[in-house]
Amino acid sequence: MLSFPVGLTRSEQRSWEARSWELEEWQALALRNPELSASQLLSAAVGVLFHRYGLPCDLTAAGGCGSPQAVRAMLDRSPRDTTWCEVLAAAASDSGDTERPDPGAIAVYVGDGDRLIVDADVIWTASERGVNVNWDTSVLPESTIEAMVGHLVGLSESLAMTEGVALADVCILSEEELAMNGGTPECLPKYPPITLHQMFSLQAWRTPEACALRSEAGVTPYRDLDNYSNRLACDLVEAGVRVGDVVAVAGERSVGLIAAVIGVMKAGGALLYLDPSMPEPRRKQFVDVGQPTAIMLPEGSLPPGPAEPTTMRYSAEPDSDEFGPCGPPNVVVSPESPSHIIFTSGSTGVPKGVLRPHRMTSSRIFLEQGMYPLGPDDRVLVKAVISTREVFWPLAVGAALVLVKPGGERDDQYLLNLIRSERVSVLPAAPGVWLQAFVASPDFGKCTSIRHIFVGGEPLHRPLEDKVRAHGFALHNTYTQTEADYITHRSGPPGVAAGEHSVIGRPLDMRVYLCDDHGRLVPPGLVGEIWTGGVGLSTGYYRDGERSAEKFVPNPFGDPEAPLLCKTGDLARHLADGMLEYRGRKDLQIKVRGNRLEPAEVESWIKQHPSVQDAVVVGFPDEEHGALLVGYVVLGNSATSDVELRRFLAERLPDYMVPSYLVRLAHLPLLASGKVDRAELKPRERVRPAGLPAAAAPQTPAQSGLLHIWRRVLQVDDIGVDDDYVALGGDSLRFLLLRAAIQEEFAIPVDIADLMGAATIRAQERLVTASAPAGVKTTHHTRIDAGAIKQERARRAAARELAP
Repeated sequence: MLSFPVGLTRSEQRSWEARSWELEEWQALALRNPELSASQLLSAAVGVLFHRYGLPCDLTAAGGCGSPQAVRAMLDRSPRDTTWCEVLAAAASDSGDTERPDPGAIAVYVGDGDRLIVDADVIWTASERGVNVNWDTSVLPESTIEAMVGHLVGLSESLAMTEGVALADVCILSEEELAMNGGTPECLPKYPPITLHQMFSLQAWRTPEACALRSEAGVTPYRDLDNYSNRLACDLVEAGVRVGDVVAVAGERSVGLIAAVIGVMKAGGALLYLDPSMPEPRRKQFVDVGQPTAIMLPEGSLPPGPAEPTTMRYSAEPDSDEFGPCGPPNVVVSPESPSHIIFTSGSTGVPKGVLRPHRMTSSRIFLEQGMYPLGPDDRVLVKAVISTREVFWPLAVGAALVLVKPGGERDDQYLLNLIRSERVSVLPAAPGVWLQAFVASPDFGKCTSIRHIFVGGEPLHRPLEDKVRAHGFALHNTYTQTEADYITHRSGPPGVAAGEHSVIGRPLDMRVYLCDDHGRLVPPGLVGEIWTGGVGLSTGYYRDGERSAEKFVPNPFGDPEAPLLCKTGDLARHLADGMLEYRGRKDLQIKVRGNRLEPAEVESWIKQHPSVQDAVVVGFPDEEHGALLVGYVVLGNSATSDVELRRFLAERLPDYMVPSYLVRLAHLPLLASGKVDRAELKPRERVRPAGLPAAAAPQTPAQSGLLHIWRRVLQVDDIGVDDDYVALGGDSLRFLLLRAAIQEEFAIPVDIADLMGAATIRAQERLVTASAPAGVKTTHHTRIDAGAIKQERARRAAARELAP
């Protein structure tokens, strides 16, 4: 496997090793080109190889040996059309390059072995029967040299048979590398052709009296949920909904909402869920793009606007009459019919709707059920925006959904109590803030009913992963995209230390290829873009054929199991054991709290503020959120405060798209091309947002202790006791970390609603002092008495252990 150094610093004491390879393929290639010397042939071949690697390297040849650098330059100009014959002509006509290579690059010297270039890292020389390689072992491992020679063999073999072929179409990978890149040649798994609502209805027929939903409204059996969803489906069909029509559904988590979701699919509709917490301008964008035929709202909610489509109502808590027997509508829905639309951020300022067929989610259910069987004893927590996988997987196998009350998803202590009281066994969660808040609670380890925790959407950092596993919970790291679902999966700890990069596992039932910028497979060890296809592939972007054609392309590798591939834009590389290591994005997309966003979309909204002349948005790595969003703005009116700008955005965008911090610039740094030089936009300093009054200093030990916590959680140093939490860049998820830190620091329980109502340090001090346990003194000059706190913690821990 190829392994090239990053940020190379050479040792003064260089260690060299030499090996020779006799290559039949090389001899055959030489026989086909007797007019060239062996060194000229080698110059051409090495130039092609390193162009294929895409590495920052300098290639230098001795006089008369041709020029691999000239070969690379030719390929750079016309990478798709250049043929081997043209490369050979360039190598034969060039007299060689005697300049020393850049010492900061992976340098290669091609020649006849009569001289040594000090700054070279690999020296290739040609023999009549093969090649000789002399390399610096402090820079490159032997396995890399062996892989490079193997690629030279593959190149020679291909070119000896078809010299006229375009080099872009020549494969240099070995059979083993091909098996790793794209998967084994065996057929991919076949799943039963069934829709999501059919999977639910079959289970309702098998276990009609079993519990399907547990909520504050009580227990809802499968029969009742099936009947009510049938009733809603018949109403939709009667109202004119046909197979493939988009139907919007709004409302908080409830029995009626789950029935409406199932009912839409029974009617043949494609679900478009409208989160009630969504700002109105964002909701309007979803409706404009989705163009729903009908919209379903809970009874008692506000009436829709005049431009809304046909409106229908459902009961959030249906009564016995609505649960009465009712058959399904006479509608034929296929696995390829659309089941729902999920929106993702768009670079034009308008979100993109990804059309997902039933097959896309049903195949995931069959796959995961085979890996982690769920059954009637399992209870699955539903706390986030309605996810068809989280809803239909349990309902397809007789398990129960446990619905979190509206607003409860923002209270980690409520969730932990719910997990314990309802004996939740499956916990869908995102790494970062949620898991950190859970791990910080002593009650997390007492949730002994948990069997599986699924994480995804953000890099899973090893320290957090280790803390979760230390409790004995099974943790499964999934890699998904809106356009291509569950490409890889990893259940165990990383087998390879991945540093700052996340190991995302192996492909399961999808083809996964890593390709360079020209659509060619990259060798293991090098970074390429993930192209993927198979049953987990979406249909494309709704009503956007042009963008769909750009993203979804015919499989150039001729695999009938995956005729269409999605160019994901995600970068990865294969590790030695075949696992995939995620290496970021090819474009500017950012993941924040598991949500993918285009900076350009946020920028377009910032620029709509009348005081903003220009803006750019950048994401910086953040362990809690995946990425921390920072907006750099050029203002025409400096009197506009950061608080006002963030409030303006919060009224138009979901909270994860609102930059946590704003940085004011006189002008944006530009490249010579006129584009913004994003590399010059440094992470924001821990400074106080503009427009706030002077920071008021703490006056009491409790205020000082809270100030210390705020600085750590908000990553701002200059904070006053009267500053508003949101004005300093705080958000609802980071609020969980604030609450956990206060409880740990002061050894007191803190109600999330009370804390959210206390937006300043001064207000929170009243909560802390009012709840301070007996015996805890507050006379320390900066912190509450640590000894008393430790004693109180020990007392509370002992009491919890004795509790029944």
